[in-house]
Amino acid sequence: MCLALAASGCAVRRIQLPDGSVIERREPMSQIGLIITFKNNCAPRLMIESMYGIEVRSLAYGRSATVPIPSRAFSGSSREIWAMASAYAGASDDSFIGSVELREHVNTNQGTRDKLWQVDRLDSPRGVRCPSPP
Repeated sequence: MCLALAASGCAVRRIQLPDGSVIERREPMSQIGLIITFKNNCAPRLMIESMYGIEVRSLAYGRSATVPIPSRAFSGSSREIWAMASAYAGASDDSFIGSVELREHVNTNQGTRDKLWQVDRLDSPRGVRCPSPP
């Protein structure tokens, strides 16, 4: 399937599990975009969302996940992609600490590119900080 989409490309989604093992899955990229590696240097647990919904539900402190995020089709040659990392103190969603957003532009002339995002600070709510490492 990835060979048919050679012009747009294929990406490998990598998620590091709490036990240290890694899951890999090849995904076609039908549009240009970003392949973002999220590194949790902030909270006991991060939830990663993009403009397409939840990408990673629970990323433990010190772990990383690689997520391909394509741009929206027919949105011009300069396209914006966003992702948000929400930090949680525990396993439940009601232990929310704060969040931070990433906005990047991609250009159809440049193609898909890689991005490392080390989540080590929070922007919202104002004044919130990453807790000490667990």
